[in-house]
Amino acid sequence: QNCRRLQKLYLSTNCIREIGSSLTGLNQLEVLWIAENQLRSLEGIGAARSLTELNAASNRLVSIVGQFENTPNLRLLNLAGNRIHSFQEVLYLSRLRQLREFSFADPDWGENPICGLCNYVTFSLYQLPQLQVHDCMRISPEDHLAAEAAFSKKRLYYNMRIKMLNRQAADGLRDAKVFD
Repeated sequence: QNCRRLQKLYLSTNCIREIGSSLTGLNQLEVLWIAENQLRSLEGIGAARSLTELNAASNRLVSIVGQFENTPNLRLLNLAGNRIHSFQEVLYLSRLRQLREFSFADPDWGENPICGLCNYVTFSLYQLPQLQVHDCMRISPEDHLAAEAAFSKKRLYYNMRIKMLNRQAADGLRDAKVFD
């Protein structure tokens, strides 16, 4: 109740297991650091609707899908050193139009399993064209253009492969019917 004007909150290294309703009423909170805790979810983060910076690095997060629906002003997000492993998480982040700095990896907190996936950087830059900093590296407009070109070529290649495999499967089924 007495913290309604609170704008910055640093709770790193406190063994926090969940956010829950603890941010309710903190309508002016813009910066939240909850790194090096034991969070498995960011459920409840949406109560801080004015949030522009979140550092939730080095927790136990596996997914963030659905967690930022009420934080449209988020500009800086550090999720390094968690357990995030799917491109679905990057797709979800593409909804955050104000996001300018984003990290799934950084030298201080470590990296997520997603960082080891083929085309991780290309996919991230393609899906998040507004980024200026990705995994602690400044991103130029040329980097975004290169990612877009590479993604387009890969999409074309994989679509052709899918069509070819479908054709081969149809031919195989047709040949199998001939033998019956």
